[in-house]
Amino acid sequence: MEHNIWVVVFAGILWLVQTLKKKGAQPRAAEPDADEAERTRRVQAEVQRKIAERRAGRAAPPVAPARYEGPLPSPVAAPRPVAQPSWRERPARQVPIQIDEPAPAAEEAEEAEEAAALARQQRLAEQLRALNEANRAAQTRQSAAITASVAPAADLPAGGWLAELRQPQGVRRAVLLREILGPPVCFR
Repeated sequence: MEHNIWVVVFAGILWLVQTLKKKGAQPRAAEPDADEAERTRRVQAEVQRKIAERRAGRAAPPVAPARYEGPLPSPVAAPRPVAQPSWRERPARQVPIQIDEPAPAAEEAEEAEEAAALARQQRLAEQLRALNEANRAAQTRQSAAITASVAPAADLPAGGWLAELRQPQGVRRAVLLREILGPPVCFR
């Protein structure tokens, strides 16, 4: 029993030491340099301006790059983080909203395009109706021709089919009807 207590005490002390090491090893936020803060502010303002111009549909005017006259930062070192105020301390930023009214000429051009599209659609609808009517008429003529060619065979008397097969035209018609009305070739 005494052995178990010492194991628990040892584990607790070990946990406490590790926790204190972790807290002591956390780096503290360094105070931002005034030059870096100014540079960060300028970059953010430039980005905001470009975003606003793109939303408005205008191209950004060419701007000469800003010259940095301080000492050059080390190329290996990463930039230091800039401490930002918390969201509660940050003042509300007013973003100007620009609503561009479309030009009257652009509206007229859009209306003209819509009218032209509607006219094209109406012409195409008329052509489609004409083609459908022509298709129906062709199907009617075709079904009438098929009915006319099959009807004489039905009018033959019961024993007349032998006389029909003695003529070359009758044999052709019988073979054709067998191919059309008979079972498919794959089932024979």
